[in-house]
Amino acid sequence: AGADLGCYRCAPGFARGDGTFHDRGACSPCPRPEWTISVAGLAVLIVVLLAFCLARLNITAARRPACLHAFILKIGISHLFLMHSFESLMEWELVPGFGSASLVLRYLFAGAFAWDG
Repeated sequence: AGADLGCYRCAPGFARGDGTFHDRGACSPCPRPEWTISVAGLAVLIVVLLAFCLARLNITAARRPACLHAFILKIGISHLFLMHSFESLMEWELVPGFGSASLVLRYLFAGAFAWDG
């Protein structure tokens, strides 16, 4: 199983690309597990560094009133993300928690949180 890491198999030791449609892509040799692990590690490292930089910016903005715009932008972006998240809920996702009211809630969310940019 270790040799299959990061490899969608089509034959032993071979893989298809991630973007293949209905298994129509050509097979190519699987990447080495070391390569796959190093790419994943690099991605995690970049995300950790980005999170660290954002945390430092938040601390800097909290200490300086001139940097208040960073907090305003963060609140605005969070609001837009929340609006999009509520607007994109489907009726079947609301049924377990809200039962027969899920259809009404879906239309309320779609109307209240719709944002066309």
